[in-house]
Amino acid sequence: MNKTKIIIILIVLSYIFNLLLCETQAEPPSNFNDSNAGSANNPYLISNLANLRWLKESPSVWSRHFLQTADIDSLETIIWNNGVGIGEIGFDHEIVMPSPFRGTYDGDNYSIFNLYKNRQGDPFWAARLSLFGFAAGANFKNIRLLDINFNGSDHWVLGGLVYEANFCKITNVSISGNISLTNKTHSAGGIGGSLLGIVRNTTVENCASYVNIVGNNLRNNLGGLIWILHDTIIKNSYFHGNIKPC
Repeated sequence: MNKTKIIIILIVLSYIFNLLLCETQAEPPSNFNDSNAGSANNPYLISNLANLRWLKESPSVWSRHFLQTADIDSLETIIWNNGVGIGEIGFDHEIVMPSPFRGTYDGDNYSIFNLYKNRQGDPFWAARLSLFGFAAGANFKNIRLLDINFNGSDHWVLGGLVYEANFCKITNVSISGNISLTNKTHSAGGIGGSLLGIVRNTTVENCASYVNIVGNNLRNNLGGLIWILHDTIIKNSYFHGNIKPC
């Protein structure tokens, strides 16, 4: 091994070590203490990774309004939760009380980069490869999820943005990156497939997925953009990624 390779390895190891020492903790938005914070006129401001983690860890605000105000690099999520990555915002797990996301998230055309999730080996009811898990009556708009890195196995449903959307409005959303599946994966679809998973009574408009889904033992119930939909309107939305076995 030459000197240059050794230096590169040391730099990478130093970066990982610093991440482990300095894992971002949840912080409320800068306007959290405003009297009308979280309202449509004064949405909670999501400005950085600490604010995003606060949103994930604060179910009590999941019915409020949120506005992203800057690009967010979430590469650090690769070390969160012992390598599992960020959890879902909104959930419907059988073991805990359902708590859907019912609010509005406006990305304001800013991006969230390098979001990481690794749910290999989790039971299907706990494994949601998505940023938002269970949403009901929610509004998602102007969101950019770029270069996601999601890994899973034995999952029933995948969704890059939302695992399950009921009576929602999803507008002007784009997603790119990779979903890697191993073992007995049951289903995958982009933006709720790769983008969305299960969608009911929802409007999806001006959305695009550039996600590549790669795995083994892929069955024929895969969806590029969306996996399952009921009574849903889709306008000007498309999947431009790839689905292929290993």
